[in-house]
Amino acid sequence: QAPRRPLKWGKPAAVTLFVLFIVALGALHILPLPVAQYEKLASEALGQPVRVGSIHLSLFTGVQFNIDKLSVGDGVRIDSATASPDIGSIFGDKKSFSRVDLEGLSLPQSELTRSLGGRLQGDALRIARITAVKAKLEGPVTLPLLDLDISLAADGSVQAASVKSAGEKLSGQIQPRGEDLVFSVRAAHVFTGAGAR
Repeated sequence: QAPRRPLKWGKPAAVTLFVLFIVALGALHILPLPVAQYEKLASEALGQPVRVGSIHLSLFTGVQFNIDKLSVGDGVRIDSATASPDIGSIFGDKKSFSRVDLEGLSLPQSELTRSLGGRLQGDALRIARITAVKAKLEGPVTLPLLDLDISLAADGSVQAASVKSAGEKLSGQIQPRGEDLVFSVRAAHVFTGAGAR
């Protein structure tokens, strides 16, 4: 009888550990995170009740939070958001995000001045930049879907904001000046609607 050759466990063990690592990453990607903490932080920072449908941690394209079905107050609705957190804040009590990208934003025109003229309250939530693609500003003035890009200062106030429509038929800048907002808008044609001039 031929002697048995000793088993080499190095390669099978490495493959097993690799597979377990991939499975663990997949579990993190699909594992919902508790939303209560983030709802509380956002509600306190915005001064309005915030509701979140779900939050998932994604590691496949960098560390990101994928958020579904957000609402702020009675009028602001967001289909989904992707938030890029500062790594050190993920497990801390204070949350900091380099950017938050919104999709399916619906914002009443009456809320625009308050949204851009306010600031994040407290220091538990910090966001450096917010973008929105094809945002809908609902109200008496008929507007196209708009892309928004908003930069926030360290104190949570709006530092600068830009807006444009598809084809840049409407574009402009919004700059805070003291307690006022200065709008600079270029339009290729006049939009119609009640309240338009």
